[in-house]
Amino acid sequence: MSRQLAAPGWERELVARANRDEEFVLISRWTHLSMRLESDDFYGCYRVESSVLSVDTSPESDQTVRLVGSSLAWGDFLAAVPPANSHHFLAMDRRRGDFSVAAGRDQLIQNLRVVNALSDLMRAALNGASR
Repeated sequence: MSRQLAAPGWERELVARANRDEEFVLISRWTHLSMRLESDDFYGCYRVESSVLSVDTSPESDQTVRLVGSSLAWGDFLAAVPPANSHHFLAMDRRRGDFSVAAGRDQLIQNLRVVNALSDLMRAALNGASR
């Protein structure tokens, strides 16, 4: 299911939604965060810097949040209505054997509100929902 992450135009849609979403812009105004999403058939790197989301092309650093999961785990997470224990990165890390916060747990927790808003925007971008 994470193949949907590689769907054409998905990243552009996510970036556009995030950068025009008033809540995301407000809560991420002091955020400096790099995230790497990985599965067996996809990886993507993103940066949130002072209210702007972009695709991150810089090398990974020790401050990068790495979220690694199976295609099934990402598919469950990105569903319009995620199943139990698949709605939040920390829940998935604790309750699923096929997902982990592989690096950057402290940065994830420090920026949890921004990450949660970004998660909602990811689901909206993939499922065509308005947010």
